[in-house]
Amino acid sequence: MPKINVHVPVGPNGEELVEPGQLRAVYSGSREVLRRLGKLASVVTQIRVEFVCRSHTPGVYGPAFQVYCVDQVGKESWHGASWEFMGPRGTRSKNPTPSAKRIADRLCEESCLPYFIRGLLTRGAKELARTNTTSKDLGKTDGFRLESSDPQKDVDFFAADSREGALALVAGALNIPHPMTEEAFLAAGGKAVYANFTNQIFPPAKVTTVT
Repeated sequence: MPKINVHVPVGPNGEELVEPGQLRAVYSGSREVLRRLGKLASVVTQIRVEFVCRSHTPGVYGPAFQVYCVDQVGKESWHGASWEFMGPRGTRSKNPTPSAKRIADRLCEESCLPYFIRGLLTRGAKELARTNTTSKDLGKTDGFRLESSDPQKDVDFFAADSREGALALVAGALNIPHPMTEEAFLAAGGKAVYANFTNQIFPPAKVTTVT
């Protein structure tokens, strides 16, 4: 699950300079962004929010978003948007306290995060193909992602030459026997292992059949 990190400015006496309603809107809007992105959200690692005060809004703080994503070769990039462009259809706004819906509407516009993420994955796929072609004499390597059940722990990105090679590395990192069982993996704090960072390979993804 991507992290939502909000940095709240404080005054000289330690008081928060942001209203509780602003914080609720930011958290709700960020969660809604991830929901709307659907499968594209799988490459999002973090939504970072800072409240900034502009010269034309002295003493008033509004949210600025940085959405961090990782491509198929593990390269992280971010795309940003601030409250000033959260008017209707991405127009400029004079309201530094956008609602959760306005936040999600702006960040999920096709010209914003969806466009950025698709471009990132296109470039990542090309770079992965180039790297594999260049290093074919050394053996094929793929990108993998290990998620922990602890939301406070960072996601691990690594390369391996096969699925079994990747699972062996995971077992070593978690200090459990290999071949590892699903029970041992979960008990050691693992949540899931992904190939090419998006396709779950362990534990086997459960498929629900509707009859």
